[in-house]
Order: sequence, then structure tokens, then C-alpha cells
Amino acid sequence: DLALERKLQDVLVAAAEARLVSSAHDCSHGGLAVTVAESAFQHGIGFDGSEIAAAGRRDATLFGEAASRAVVSVSPANVS
Repeated sequence: DLALERKLQDVLVAAAEARLVSSAHDCSHGGLAVTVAESAFQHGIGFDGSEIAAAGRRDATLFGEAASRAVVSVSPANVS
């Protein structure tokens, strides 16, 4: 869905320009679980995903490589 991808890219660019996000990473290589693990390793932090809600198959939620999904990190100062 190119329209959805465009919306995601527009939001990410606007958030970056406003200095609201510290990082953004797509989920195209290994899905959500791999993306979060890579980000955590890179920043030397941990992650507890035990409360991730999954509609449907949990493996598809965690490891699916569907387009137009991204994980962003934000500074605690930018969390409201």
C-alpha cells in the first residue's frame, strides 16, 4: 500500500525535523522482534516485550515483515 507507506514516511520525517524521535527503524528484516532487539543492542539497553498485545498470530506480530511499519525511540523528555 503505497499511500500508507507515504503517510508513514511523512510522519517520520516531520517527527525527525521536529526533533521528537531519537531513532527510527523499519521492520522489514525480521519483523518487530528483530527490529527492537537490534535497536536495544545498539544502544546498550534491554527490552521487555511481555506485554505486547497481538491481534491474531503472535508469531506474525513479532516476526512479520509487512511494509509500512517502523519502531521509533524517543527521549523521555518527548513522552507525554
